[in-house]
Amino acid sequence: MSSRACNSSSRAPSDPRWKIVDFKNDRHRDIIDYLGLYQSVTSRKRVGRQMGLLLWDRGQTDHLPLIGAAVLASPRFSQRLRDQHIGWKPDYPRTSRHFDPQARAIREAGLARMMQLSVACALPPYNLLAGAWLAALAPFTEAGQQAFARAIRTPGTDADLAAIITTTGKARSGVPFRGHRVNQLTNGRVEAAPRASGNLFTRARPAEGVPPLRASFGALVSPETKHRARDLLATEEPARYASARDLDRYAMSYALRRLGFHRSLFDGNEIGVHIGMLGADTEAYLRDGTVRPHSKRPRLEWEQAVAIWTKKFLPQSDSVRETATPETLAEHRAARQRRSLAARSYPQERIPLSYLLAHPEDRVKLTVEDFVPLDNETPRTPVILES
Repeated sequence: MSSRACNSSSRAPSDPRWKIVDFKNDRHRDIIDYLGLYQSVTSRKRVGRQMGLLLWDRGQTDHLPLIGAAVLASPRFSQRLRDQHIGWKPDYPRTSRHFDPQARAIREAGLARMMQLSVACALPPYNLLAGAWLAALAPFTEAGQQAFARAIRTPGTDADLAAIITTTGKARSGVPFRGHRVNQLTNGRVEAAPRASGNLFTRARPAEGVPPLRASFGALVSPETKHRARDLLATEEPARYASARDLDRYAMSYALRRLGFHRSLFDGNEIGVHIGMLGADTEAYLRDGTVRPHSKRPRLEWEQAVAIWTKKFLPQSDSVRETATPETLAEHRAARQRRSLAARSYPQERIPLSYLLAHPEDRVKLTVEDFVPLDNETPRTPVILES
């Protein structure tokens, strides 16, 4: 890649545009798999209905780079921190004496209007320009609502995407799920949800008696260690060995107990559970299991979201009105200039996608066509191919 191409690809994007993901398309799936390696969101496994949007920078004149993506799937049926935050009762099996059919119905109604955000990231050098901050807004736009409606296969279903759940290893900061000021993004048209302090996303904080969610290093246990744990269980507790549903997990727990340890040995850093929603009443509708009227389904206007992103993170001319206060104006401008300089000078060898496509000996299964959007136009040559 030439230095000119690298610098050109790093210019401040001026026209970010979404394209709904086609999950039947191998090229789209490859892009999503690749982007999943670039993020801090920890829930990469997607189940149930799926929706996604790819973000392209159509503002460039000599190429059409991919900025990033937002990909979502059905939420978990039970997630303790989320359920506690919303106000849902614990769920019990139908065979339990604690089973509450009304609580189950409320939960199912709420889950039908939620999605789990599993990918929200931007490729270098757009990640230096807070591209993931912009991607996190995707589900709350009209394009996000359209993608959600496509993901629902039951005819006649009322498609109302009311809330987004996501997790991140950066629990306290919640990057990139912070700093989305609802009043600013909507010009005062929409109120933030309760307890969100005016933001789009709020962190579900553990209450008393509810432990924080933590990353687990259990997946790093070697196959040999798992094999030894199974052998130990089979030798000492053959009946339990034969009846265990999740043999590897049960055998490892048994082996740890024999050594005087607990599974908490595998606990890593805290994972933050973040809930995003628009409107002051949305949380109450989810808590009660009632349907939001159409007048209570606010959406973000994409042009306004891009304008706020530009003012917050990209260099501006002196004629553009700042969002910063007079006291912090100089500091904000300096920070944007630093981000812009870092993006423009980002070395090609640190952008694995561009680097691998430019070095056939290290080529991955992704091809050039995977990063050209599918439309009726004759696509312009992506900058990643220039030499």
